[in-house]
Amino acid sequence: MQKMNTDTLAGNLAVPSLEYDGYASFFSGLLEVTHTRAVDDGLGERIEEYVMSWLGDHALDGFDDYSADGYRRTYLGRSPETGWEAIVMSWQEGNRTSIHAHPQFAGYFFADGRFLVEIFEPAAAGYARLQRSVVVEAPLGFYAVGAEGSFENHIHRITCLSPTGHSLHVYSDDALRGTVSGNNAIGRQGAVAVRQGCVVVEVRLYRDREGRSGSRAAEDEKAKGSIR
Repeated sequence: MQKMNTDTLAGNLAVPSLEYDGYASFFSGLLEVTHTRAVDDGLGERIEEYVMSWLGDHALDGFDDYSADGYRRTYLGRSPETGWEAIVMSWQEGNRTSIHAHPQFAGYFFADGRFLVEIFEPAAAGYARLQRSVVVEAPLGFYAVGAEGSFENHIHRITCLSPTGHSLHVYSDDALRGTVSGNNAIGRQGAVAVRQGCVVVEVRLYRDREGRSGSRAAEDEKAKGSIR
């Protein structure tokens, strides 16, 4: 158990974020997908189709500014009018996020590499408990739709298991406002402190580039013993 921590992701990054202006076309297309649409599963599916299709033709291995201190975030675009943003994350083995939450929509698209994704659920007295963990073999991803106006949705942690890896993340608002909890390793029966009133939503796995559906992909991973 740990005491409640009310920090945000903005103050919890070990490596400074970068910006790259060479992907205006991609980001403009993303804004067209999200324009005037309600944030729901239907929008999540549209974003999934758009991003996964784009990743099929655009490798991210050029984002090679890795750091042993932590994963590197590179902004591809952010809309000051709507808040939507897209970020490439460059990972090397052992890089791990804090246990943190996000705005209403959070989409995670793993382009290459192997990752451990841990999902947490609220527990009694303001604590969170590990709900399940998924080993993600790229290309694959998931998204979460939570409470509007909240930055306490979808509590999770990501760890890179491969020598290097890349992921593309899409958020409906500033991800750095997401709340952060304790960062120590925990077990299935363990717990870490998080903010009161947090919201955890269902994780939906996307289709991968081989055309497997999200549920089938999850079943395949479970068969390998990846989902515990």
